[in-house]
Amino acid sequence: REPLANSANHEVGYEGKATFDFATNDINARIWVGGIHQKVSVAATTGGQTFSAASATAGVSATTSYIVTADTSAFSKTAEAAEIGAKVSAHGFGLVGYYYDGKNIGTPGMLFSNIPASGLTFNTDSADHDVNGGYVQATFTVPGAGTKIGASWGRSEIEGTAIGAGNSGTSTYENESWIVGAYHPLTKHLNLVAEYNDAEHKVDQSSGDNAGNGKAKARNVSLGAILFF
Repeated sequence: REPLANSANHEVGYEGKATFDFATNDINARIWVGGIHQKVSVAATTGGQTFSAASATAGVSATTSYIVTADTSAFSKTAEAAEIGAKVSAHGFGLVGYYYDGKNIGTPGMLFSNIPASGLTFNTDSADHDVNGGYVQATFTVPGAGTKIGASWGRSEIEGTAIGAGNSGTSTYENESWIVGAYHPLTKHLNLVAEYNDAEHKVDQSSGDNAGNGKAKARNVSLGAILFF
């Protein structure tokens, strides 16, 4: 793959994936593995760039200034990840499992070693961030009716990321989601869908100015249709 778009990076990246399908009796299965690797160079940046709150946000003190970027030296980092997954189906039942592990890749993005501590602070330092996650999904198709019911659980985590200027410390970010759904084929090209989703975002800042834990949840029900063509 082409180098990641930044002026200091000239390294070519590498991606690969292998898939193996097999069937025996009434069992169909697929196994896959994949990976990505890219070394990236980042140019030095000059810190101390600020702006006045009076010119940016109404209602904030005019004497307040915010650091936009921290002073950083040029550095190189390696962004890489590996994945493995498997899918098995038999007699109307289906099961999928997937896992990935890597560093400096994924949320918040390849090569960004942290998540901004706020909307006003952004710092890409030289520390690595580790990422991992996966999901499992189970389904069953009702004989005769064709209706498929299923449930899935997934999570992703960014471990111990440095969070940047003005909020020294480390944070771990975790997203987790449960989904239960029913899918009915009304016609060959139209499926009716009903889903329930329970999602949670957690942050654990072990040290620094804003040390502590945070949590946000979202629950929703969705009704709709999927058109295949």
